[in-house]
Amino acid sequence: MGLQRGLYLIRAEAILTSAFIGMPALALFLGSIGLSQGEIGVSQAIFTIALCLVNVPSGWLADRFSRKVCIALGDLLLAGVSFLLPLARSFQAVVILEILMGAGYAILGGADSAILRSYCVRLGRDFGQETARITTWQGPVQVLYMLIGALLVGINPAFAIAAGGVPHLAGAVAALGITEVGARRHGHEGKRGHIKHAIHDMRYITVYALHGHKELAWAILMTAIGQQFSRPISWMAPPILIAAGVPAPLIGAAMVLQVLAGSIGVRATRYTLGRWSELRLFILPLTIGLSAMIVLGIVEFNLITIWCFVILSMVCMWFDTITPPLVLRHVSEDMSSTVVSVATTFSQLLYVIAVTIINLVGNISLHWAILANVLLFGSLTLAVLMKARAFARR
Repeated sequence: MGLQRGLYLIRAEAILTSAFIGMPALALFLGSIGLSQGEIGVSQAIFTIALCLVNVPSGWLADRFSRKVCIALGDLLLAGVSFLLPLARSFQAVVILEILMGAGYAILGGADSAILRSYCVRLGRDFGQETARITTWQGPVQVLYMLIGALLVGINPAFAIAAGGVPHLAGAVAALGITEVGARRHGHEGKRGHIKHAIHDMRYITVYALHGHKELAWAILMTAIGQQFSRPISWMAPPILIAAGVPAPLIGAAMVLQVLAGSIGVRATRYTLGRWSELRLFILPLTIGLSAMIVLGIVEFNLITIWCFVILSMVCMWFDTITPPLVLRHVSEDMSSTVVSVATTFSQLLYVIAVTIINLVGNISLHWAILANVLLFGSLTLAVLMKARAFARR
């Protein structure tokens, strides 16, 4: 009964904290306190740097000490940032809070999937199916948060940002009620050398994940490509739909269609996980997604554009669902949080590269930016396919 209750709390935490209510208000608020577009871009870059730097250490701490405490701490930190950000009145204050926000997401990132996998093992549940069940509920919650955020923006952008802390506060309470399960990393036996041992162990797990275990390394690469190939384009959706002449109410309807399509992608994974090979789980949806992106890049923006974004949403949710099972199936329980953090960092770095290329090419046209993204991820997909065939011949 205790483990079943813990599983319910894990689900609740993951669903409640799946999106940020204040996202629609963030850029508007930062502009209202005098930040330029360049300063906003720098603050977001600092957020990404903090996320990448804290990822692996926080994952290791979760494996070594407590995954549920890391989840609660991450949620509390994100709640605090959400409550404090509306009080910021300078670029320096925003940067400090963005660093804390990046750290909060990093602390959460590795522990949640790891503790869910541990619960599934002990309850005899399929980890992939449980991940899909949670992801199915995250889509509607994200739409609800988007609507709440949009309503609060009309009142005051600061209210919308502060409201974003409430779900994380509830998530922290849920996390503290979870029963701790799962194997732990061994600590240093002596009184000295704890930090040295931790650094050595983090380095060992990182090298093991990205080089030492070939199947795991390829799973991390494949899922990073799948997760990030459409994200650099997602921020372009509103201007592209406006350029296509889509009325504002239809843009809102398009967002709902994207969520519904994402639910279809999640349901598809519930059927294919355990039945398809890793390569098939990767190649088929990515081919569909890249095809939709090619259409976006070569045709004039029109109503077909909406359906292209709908397809991309479906494929994006597919990869969000299959990533934890594909990565963690190669990993022992005592390093699961750290490996997820390594995979997240690798995926985030790939995203930074893609966004940099798109920003450079986007100065020419949106079409060229989309095609540049296709070229980057299409090349990576081809490399994975060729390498997989080489492995098959051995």
